[in-house]
Amino acid sequence: MKNSSFFLSLGGFILMLTALSCVKDSEEDRQLVAAEIESVIEKLHKSFFEFEVLGGPESQIFQIENSGMNGIYGLTRDTDNLGDDDQNLFDCIQNTNPSVFQLLRLQTATNSFSDCRAAVTPVYIEEVAAAISIKEQLRVELFAQFYAGQISAEEVELQLATLKSEIKSEVLEIKNKYSAEFRNCLNIYIRDINSAINRDQWVIFKDCV
Repeated sequence: MKNSSFFLSLGGFILMLTALSCVKDSEEDRQLVAAEIESVIEKLHKSFFEFEVLGGPESQIFQIENSGMNGIYGLTRDTDNLGDDDQNLFDCIQNTNPSVFQLLRLQTATNSFSDCRAAVTPVYIEEVAAAISIKEQLRVELFAQFYAGQISAEEVELQLATLKSEIKSEVLEIKNKYSAEFRNCLNIYIRDINSAINRDQWVIFKDCV
């Protein structure tokens, strides 16, 4: 009887260790996935700060393509064609070969992402447009002064470069102002994508982004 009790106790101890090991492995997996999600979010969010100020010459007004809503923030609700070469994130989703059910969840997540951005995008674009408009007026005045013989071509070029630099700085300030709100939308979106696909699909998606 004592031996039986011993083996029963030993068996229970082994089962307990196994259970604890599974809990530990599960926690480590959760931490790994959390870190991967954060890495994907950070990588995609960087695109928000990547933009160029276009224009400057007499016939080219100052502008920023798509108001700087490029990269992940330039995505539309249209997920019917996930193979569109201009939509790299959708290409990455397509690479996971999602099922019809998964695709529906991914489309819902994309629509939610668009709705989330819609709450902040108009005011962001308005502020960017206002900043550019002020510099555009100064650009027009520069050329008026040039043709009036008040400043030289060299001075025009120098001041145009200064105006473009000022636009970039001011738009960066605006982007930093709204960065957290846009990033929160992206955070929800990437987590929704992660929950819609399995682990193997997530690895494919993560490595593709």
